[in-house]
Amino acid sequence: MLSYRSRLTAPDPIHRRSLVNTDNLQCVVVRRIRELVKGQKVVLSDLPRRARVSRSHFWDVLACRKSPTLKWVARVAAALDVEPSVLLQEQRRGGGGTNGGRRR
Repeated sequence: MLSYRSRLTAPDPIHRRSLVNTDNLQCVVVRRIRELVKGQKVVLSDLPRRARVSRSHFWDVLACRKSPTLKWVARVAAALDVEPSVLLQEQRRGGGGTNGGRRR
């Protein structure tokens, strides 16, 4: 049993960790953008124009200085011709037999 003092300082299980680790999510988005750009042979510097997002914000997100908004993710996903969920999920290893999240 916890002492009175440790109960006061012990983190509440609900607040111990965030439901979404935004740092990790940002890393996933950046990693997935880079993977998709390389796979599609798209020039990374053309992506902000194609996605209709600010160039400075685009590069700030890729440098992890700013977090992407859902609207930003949706625009970049549309420019890459994939569903936004593709940018938000870690790539699974191994053959899946899917279309890679491409829009039909």
